[in-house]
Amino acid sequence: MKTNQKLKIKNFVWLAVSLLIILALIGVSFFKQSRSSRDLVHTWEVKNTISNLISSIKDAETGQRGYIITSETDYLAPYHTTTTNYERKLNELKKLALVDSVQINNINKLDSLIQLKFKQLDNSISLTEAGNDSLVLQIIKTDLGKLYMDDIRSVGKDMSELEEEQLAIRIQKFKNWRTLSIILALASALLVIYCLVKIYREVYPVFSEIVETRKELHNASANLAETVAQLKLAQEEKSAELEEQTIMIDAQKLKIQQLEEELSKLK
Repeated sequence: MKTNQKLKIKNFVWLAVSLLIILALIGVSFFKQSRSSRDLVHTWEVKNTISNLISSIKDAETGQRGYIITSETDYLAPYHTTTTNYERKLNELKKLALVDSVQINNINKLDSLIQLKFKQLDNSISLTEAGNDSLVLQIIKTDLGKLYMDDIRSVGKDMSELEEEQLAIRIQKFKNWRTLSIILALASALLVIYCLVKIYREVYPVFSEIVETRKELHNASANLAETVAQLKLAQEEKSAELEEQTIMIDAQKLKIQQLEEELSKLK
């Protein structure tokens, strides 16, 4: 009996330990899944920041061309907006890519090219403002601005492709951790169900025995009460019978006393 109890206790301990381990693994998997989700958001932020930065350079170039053609300063609005916000956007990009040395090198290369592009745009705008249209035309024919823009696009493409690779890896990691989380959650649910069934099988016989014992005690108590009532009734009947016999004895005594008195008179 003691051996069986020890084995049952040991089984419950192992089940509890297994459940705790699975719950710990679920916690780790959910943490990893959450981290993978943050990495995905980070990758999209880097991609969007790169795209927005290069797009702003294109807008600045378009504004510069419009000003050169029309000499209207309204066309320079995108150029001024881009040059004003450039440092902020560049710092945002550097902050996002802080832990990626390859992207940091690409950002530095991109920054150098954009600075050259800004210088080229600024020179063209300054010459246009000074009325040196022929010199501006010569600069445009050198295709220097186009070469700068092509290099900027090339570096931006390399950066985007690198982020695409990172994105694919992080998406796969996210899916793997999500699948593992689901599997562990199902395993935990099955283990809990198994524990409940096992506990039910172990406890139900004991509970049934307790219920049965309680019924037996209740029946015994009822029988005892009935027996006590019967004994009490019998005792009352005996008392009544004894009292009746006492009365009869007293009556006999009285008759005997009367007979003795009559005999004494006769004498």
